[in-house]
Amino acid sequence: MNDLLNAIESGKQRGFSKSISIDGMKYCIGSAIQKYQGKYKAHVYKIKESNMDSEIFDVCFTRAFLTLDEAIKCIGDNGDIQFNELTILKGQKLFNPKFDEENET
Repeated sequence: MNDLLNAIESGKQRGFSKSISIDGMKYCIGSAIQKYQGKYKAHVYKIKESNMDSEIFDVCFTRAFLTLDEAIKCIGDNGDIQFNELTILKGQKLFNPKFDEENET
């Protein structure tokens, strides 16, 4: 856990994505956190696999918070991935920390 916290505090993005089934429907979900320009960015998305080509997300946002605790609470409250699941993303990023975004749902 300390490695995860230290990585985020040093500005590295940590996240996790996976496929899950909800009521017989397959979804791709993901969450990530990164400290960027003094704020903690939390990113959460959820999309039905059948909507991936058309990029119609059920949930997709990036929000900025003043504290890491607020960012952790945000991903816990809005997604199916817990903070302790976040890990190194190995050359890929789940979101661009330069932008805040909210989907239209």
